[in-house]
Amino acid sequence: MKRIILLLFLAALCVAVSDCASIFRKKEAKATTRDVREILFDRQVEILLDKGYPKAAGMKKDQFLEYINPLRKQIQEIDEVKPGHIPFIIVIPERFVSISKQISLVKEKVGSHILHMGLYTSQNCSGIRTWNWPYLILDVDDGREMLEPFLKESYARWKFKQRGRSGLTMLEGIALLTYYPEILENYFLLLVGSSNAPVVRCFVPWPAPWIWYQSIGFLPTPTGAPSCSKRSFEK
Repeated sequence: MKRIILLLFLAALCVAVSDCASIFRKKEAKATTRDVREILFDRQVEILLDKGYPKAAGMKKDQFLEYINPLRKQIQEIDEVKPGHIPFIIVIPERFVSISKQISLVKEKVGSHILHMGLYTSQNCSGIRTWNWPYLILDVDDGREMLEPFLKESYARWKFKQRGRSGLTMLEGIALLTYYPEILENYFLLLVGSSNAPVVRCFVPWPAPWIWYQSIGFLPTPTGAPSCSKRSFEK
C-alpha cells in the first residue's frame, strides 16, 4: 500500500514538474521573442539616427525620438509572425522627411549602385490608408512570396486581397530598403500599394512604382511585390 501511495506521489510530482517546465518554456519563448523585437527596434532606430533622419526632419535627436519611442510599446502587442517575415518596419512619413530626401538616403546606403525609382510623389491605391506620424507596418514580406519574372500589379493586388494582405506604398518601400538595401541585390521591387507612378528608365510604363538598382553589366530580372498584414494604426 505504501509503495502504491509512493508511486502515485511520484507520478503527481512528475506531472507538476512537467507543467512548471512547460510554463517556464512558454515564458522563456515569449521573453526571447520580446527581446528579439526590442533588438530589431533598436537596430532600426540606430539606422535612422546614423543616416541623419533627425537633421533631415529639422529636429534634434531627442525631439525626433519623442515621435519614434511610442512605437516601442506597440511591438509588444505583435502576435506571432510568419517565418521569413520581418515583424515590423518603422515608416517615417513625408510630413517629417520628404520622399526625395529619403530616396537619396537609400541611394547612399546602396553605395556604388545606381538606384532608379518612379515619381517621387505618388498616391495610395484605393482602400490603403497611411499615417502622417511615424508608424509601423507589421508582418512584412520583402517580396519573396510574390516573386515572378514578369509580375503584374493587377495580379499582385488580387493575390494580396485574397490573402488579406496589403502591398506596400512607395514610402513604405523606401522604409524597407532603408533597413534592408541588400534586397535589391536579388530582384526588383514593385510597390503596388501606390498608383499613378510610371517607371523611370523602363520601356514599359507600369502604373505602380518600381525600385531597383543597376550594377555594371547586371540587371536582376525577377520582380517581387512586398506586403504587410496591417499598419499599426489600423484596428
